[in-house]
Amino acid sequence: MLRAVSHAPWRLVVLIFRISCDARPNGRHDPWAGRKVALASAIASPESFERSAREIGLTVLEHLRLRDHAVLGNAAMMQLMSRAAIAGAEAVVVTEKDAVKLDLPPDAPLRVVVLGVEPKLRKPDQLLSLVEACLRVGAP
Repeated sequence: MLRAVSHAPWRLVVLIFRISCDARPNGRHDPWAGRKVALASAIASPESFERSAREIGLTVLEHLRLRDHAVLGNAAMMQLMSRAAIAGAEAVVVTEKDAVKLDLPPDAPLRVVVLGVEPKLRKPDQLLSLVEACLRVGAP
C-alpha cells in the first residue's frame, strides 16, 4: 500500500510504503521498483531495514547508519542528500521511527520516503489464545 502524506512545516513529499514482515517481490508493478535511493537509519537492525528496501525493489546507493535511537541530524542528512542527489538518487528512505525525529529545512535537496513495516500474522487466532492463556495465568 502506498500512501502520500503532506507535512505542513516541510515542502517535502513523504510516501509511506507498508510491507509485511514476510514480504517478497510478488511480480506486480511497483512505481518505486528500481528507483535509486539513499537510506538513513538509527535503529538496532539496519541490515533488516536495508534488506526490506531492496526486497520491494529499491536500488540502494548509500546507507547512513547511526546507532540505535540516535537522531538523524540536519547536517548529516543534508550531506547524505547532497551526495545521494549527485549519485542520481530520487529520495532518502527512512524508518517510521526516524521520520518523526526529522526536522529538515524546506529547501532540502531530496524528498524523504518512509518505509514502514507491519507484522503479518499467519495465525492470528493462535496469538489471541496465547494472550488469553497468559492473562489467565496472571489472574488471582
